[in-house]
Amino acid sequence: MQSDVDRTTQSRQREQAAGWLLCYWRTKPAQSFDAHMRAEIRDWVGGLSSIDPQWRAAIAGDAAAAVAIALEIRPVTQVCLAVDITMTILLARAFDNAAAALVLCDALRRIPLARSVRTTLLTSWMVFHSKLALRSTPWRRAHLFDQGRGTR
Repeated sequence: MQSDVDRTTQSRQREQAAGWLLCYWRTKPAQSFDAHMRAEIRDWVGGLSSIDPQWRAAIAGDAAAAVAIALEIRPVTQVCLAVDITMTILLARAFDNAAAALVLCDALRRIPLARSVRTTLLTSWMVFHSKLALRSTPWRRAHLFDQGRGTR
């Protein structure tokens, strides 16, 4: 049986982990997210709750809803907790959705970041977006095969 001290310690550890996790979208390039980190982010997002139907949809995995709430907070002139939460929800969807990855790129372009950090993050997410877009666009793949640039 867990004591109150154990539960308090675990709660503090979760809060501390969430603090780092909320910064991932603006500090880590796309290629740094392994399967464990992606699962950690999705689990954290899945633990959120909201009374707003659009937020509930985004939390539940709807990429279009995540994109919509991220676009609603524009322009972002400073990073705060609300921005970090919104963008972390978007990040969770950007791993599998090209539109979410593109909106994440747009947000990174606009927030106050050091130029070198911005360049690194933007480049990584633009490459990631391109790969996702190519994978999710059947007509584009077919066109490449017709042009002799791919193999079947």
